[in-house]
Formats: sequence, structure tokens, C-alpha cells
Amino acid sequence: MSEVDAALRLLCDNPADFARAKSLARARAAGLIDYSAEDLLQEAFVKLLSGERRWPRNVHPLVVLTTAMHGIASNIRKRTDKGAINRHVAVSAAEGELENGQEIVAVERVTPVENANATSELAEIQRLVAGDEDAELVVLAWADGLRGKEAADELGFDMKKYEAARKRLIRKLEPVQALRRES
Repeated sequence: MSEVDAALRLLCDNPADFARAKSLARARAAGLIDYSAEDLLQEAFVKLLSGERRWPRNVHPLVVLTTAMHGIASNIRKRTDKGAINRHVAVSAAEGELENGQEIVAVERVTPVENANATSELAEIQRLVAGDEDAELVVLAWADGLRGKEAADELGFDMKKYEAARKRLIRKLEPVQALRRES
């Protein structure tokens, strides 16, 4: 990593090379949503320094940097294109939601793969608790963020009935927990 650090320092210390790097970043960042050229350049530096991106020997630093930025920009575009948020749909805010001219920006933190995994987990949970009405109700209470006495009260259960249903539910969910630990 010290070689990568030294090469990047040399590049940054040379005004002409650094200007070229910024120009290349602008070209690679063209069309990226929520990513500026500076963000892309910084991301490339971080990934190269951390070793997440390869630094081949005897290759000019600008070539390595350009290749890294190209890959990062490509990944960002894929994530944007395949993401759950459609950025072509206009979102209107209710009156009073915007203050001081602030803009509402959609930020996607969940990938399609995570969505698919969550959907399959939910289907598995529904299958596991099917037929046990009390356990199904406890799942619904938990989904609403209710636990313990609050959940029992909401469901109309006494604590003994709630605890029995909760323990059955925990046992039934062990296969889902095992899958989560594996991944």
C-alpha cells in the first residue's frame, strides 16, 4: 500500500497530472446522479489506497486512476438503473415540507438483492407460522414494533398466552435465523 500511497502523492503534487486526473474524473462522472467528479475521484483514491481496487505495477498512475474511476462509475450506473427508485418520476412534497428552499432527494440504501431476500424471508416466515393463529398475531405485533406487555395488550392476550405464543414463534423461526447467520 505504501507504493500506491507514494504514487498518488506524486500525482497530487504534480499540478498538471492532478488537473488531468480531475478532467478525467469529470468525463467519467458525466451522467452520474448524486455523484460529482470530486466524489468519484475521492472514491477512486479510497478504493486504491484500501486495496479494494488493484494497482498494477509499471502502469502510469493516471491510467490506473482512470480505470478505477471507470469501474466505480459503471457500478454506480448499474446500481441506479437496477435500483428500486425510479428517478424519472417526479415527487411532489406536501405543503410545508420544504424549508429554506431545501430539496427532497431520494436515497436508496436497499439493493434489489436485499429486497428479494427480504421477500423470500417473509414468505418463509408466513409458511412457518401458518396455522398457528397466535404466533401469526405475534408476528404482526412485532412488525408494528410492539413487544412484551404492549404487544400482549394490543393483541388482547394475557402475558401467559403471549409468552407461550412468543416461544412457539421463536422455535418456528429458527430455520430463518440459521439462514441469516450463514449469509
